[in-house]
Amino acid sequence: MIFPKVWLVVKPSTGIPVMLAAVAVTALVVHLGVLSQTTWFGEYWNGMPLTNGAGVAVGS
Repeated sequence: MIFPKVWLVVKPSTGIPVMLAAVAVTALVVHLGVLSQTTWFGEYWNGMPLTNGAGVAVGS
């Protein structure tokens, strides 16, 4: 554990859910940012194959 003394100040029953919630919110924000700032990510989630700049499908 990186900061073991933090549990002397914050109860684990409060700190652990807060840390897990922070990780979940961060992951959602990152995914939302990638989804809103790219054109290929939404297509990828909808099952379309990834393509390179020449329009050729990547992979097999």
